[in-house]
Formats: sequence, C-alpha cells, structure tokens
Amino acid sequence: MIVDSIVVNENELLNHIPMPSYMGKLYFNEKVGAVVYENDFGDVRLYSSNDSNGESFIYRQSLLADNWSEPEKVVINGDNFNFSHPVMMPDGMTLFFSSNKKQELIADDDEEVSENADNSQSLYTTTYDSETNAFLEPQKLPFPFNSDEDDIYYIQDEISHIAWLATKRRQPKGKVCIYTMSVQQPWNFYDAENTEPKKLKSLALISSISDTWTSDDKRKEILQTVEHLKSESGLNPQKSNLSFVVNDKNVYHSIKDFKTEEAKNLFINYI
Repeated sequence: MIVDSIVVNENELLNHIPMPSYMGKLYFNEKVGAVVYENDFGDVRLYSSNDSNGESFIYRQSLLADNWSEPEKVVINGDNFNFSHPVMMPDGMTLFFSSNKKQELIADDDEEVSENADNSQSLYTTTYDSETNAFLEPQKLPFPFNSDEDDIYYIQDEISHIAWLATKRRQPKGKVCIYTMSVQQPWNFYDAENTEPKKLKSLALISSISDTWTSDDKRKEILQTVEHLKSESGLNPQKSNLSFVVNDKNVYHSIKDFKTEEAKNLFINYI
C-alpha cells in the first residue's frame, strides 16, 4: 500500500527519508566525495565510486580505533553491473543497490520503450554468502519498484514494515519522487490471470497511489507510523520543541500553525 508521495530536489532527497537509527544512516561524506551508508553501530560504511576504468563499484570501510580503514571493493557475483546507491539492511546480510545493467524490458506491441531505458538505473537486491565471503548474484526487484526510468533507492524497515522508493520516473530533470509504502515480506503478488490487464499495468507503473489503498482506516494507521518515524528521526518539526517567531505577535509551536501547504513545506526545508 503506497500511502504517500512527495517530489523533491534530487540534492535534498536524503532529507525526506526518515530512516530509524537502528537502520543506520545515509549522508554525504565530503572526504569520500559520495553519499555513504553507515550502519547503526557507526563502524561500517558503504559507498559507490568509479575506478580508473570508469566502472562503478561498491566499497567498504571499517572503523578501526578512531580511523577508517582503506576502502575495500565489495565482491558481488555477476557481471555487467555499475553499482550505486547501496543500502544495507540491519541484518548485515541483505544489500539493496541500483544499477544501469542492461535490462530486459517488455513493452506492449503498440508502445515504444524509452530511448534511455537500457541505460536507466534499476533496483537490485543481493545476500551475503559467508562461505565465499561475497554477495550472491543480484536479483532485480519486481514492479512497481522498477520502471524504464531511473529508480534510485529502495529502503525497507522490517520492524515498522515501512519502505521508501526514490525514483525519477515521470519527473523533470533534477527532481525525485519518494513513495512511502507499507510492505511485508514475503510479498503477495497480484494474480495476472484474475486481474484486469489495464489495472495490472496501472499498478505496475504506479499510475495512482490511491489504487493501492485497501481502506482509509488502514492508510491512516500507516501514516501515523510514518509520522512517528519522522519524529524519531528529527524530520518532523511537529513533534519537536518548536518555537518559531513569525512576528512580534505570533510564535508558532507546531507545524499545524502554518496555514498553507506551501508554508509548511518551506518551513520543513528551513528546518
């Protein structure tokens, strides 16, 4: 169930995903020169970087005493991958990333696939194999997590069952759409034989998030969980000790005090 979506500037993407502390954190590391995923213990971090041949790989560093180790290339079985946007699950075994590996795309006979489809970023997952000290060959995530445009992050909280999908599909240059959804493993797949093809395609493309809502009460319940995650991560000023001086007569103590959605969004960006 996709309960919400928001379009943000690509460089502000990380400010709108309220990852709980037990999942680690994502941030731009100036020394590394890339967005880094750091685990909840703060002693392991992953990031993608290009090698001398221009190919992108995932690198790992460990905190030894007070210093980070030299970057070590993460071994992932399979080929034709350009790795980017790595996120490790709290189990330390499951890795999500995006890659522009050449895709096998299916299009209707009367439709054309985007010219950039073969070079677009798709989302993959893989699992660490302790026997080989490497990750297994990655598996591509199904629809609607992937599309024929750039899909950047899939971040899943297994405790709250909330996940975030960051994608550039149907967005202008420099913009990213973040879908907030409720998911539980194992996934339940739509029955292609008993679902109208037009509806199935609409769900796969996320044409309308309201098509995924089973009930308003369930959606409200999930949104409350999302608001709690925002509060815990510091992204929700409504839950903080807010004292925002508007003028000599008005001091706002809640995001609800702002009268328009534009003002609320401006204030969130300001925070």
